[in-house]
Amino acid sequence: MRGWFASTRFAGQRLRLALVGLLLAAPIAAGGCAARRNLPLTPLQLAIAPNVSVFAQETPVWGASINGLYGIQHEVKGIDVGPLNEVKELIGVGAGVVNVARTQVIGLQAGMGNSVEGPITGLQLGAANMIEGNLVGAQLGVGNIAHGGSGLQVGLLNVGTSLKGVQLGLLNFNEAGFLPFFPLFNFAF
Repeated sequence: MRGWFASTRFAGQRLRLALVGLLLAAPIAAGGCAARRNLPLTPLQLAIAPNVSVFAQETPVWGASINGLYGIQHEVKGIDVGPLNEVKELIGVGAGVVNVARTQVIGLQAGMGNSVEGPITGLQLGAANMIEGNLVGAQLGVGNIAHGGSGLQVGLLNVGTSLKGVQLGLLNFNEAGFLPFFPLFNFAF
């Protein structure tokens, strides 16, 4: 009896895995066959690569964008998760190995490398964090770069052009700081 029970339990697990696979594969296949619709918005985007996704990149995601390898989305309000995430505008959480935002972030970027070409209001958490616009919030990582804004940088290397706030780390560069370079900490107000 024990062998029969074990085999039915494993058969049930295999059936559940097969159903989950079908549920994940069907929208991607249907989206590819339907020439990826551009809807007013979607609560869920599934993508494997930039042109292999359920919905078009232009479709706003208000919910979750889940990327298998590399996902590109214009607007995400919610969570953008996957190994490589590229989004034009993120309001919410970007979590992956590399997260890139083209215009702005309001929320959190967490990964090995995080980059925002515009401003960020929130937190960047990763090994390398870069903001080309203004920071209003904090950067926590090994290396942090923020051109302007106000907030906190904590890392081994912190760089700011006109950053108002506090830098804590081994090397701290800030043209607006009380000194342009100071080890362990720097600040500007």
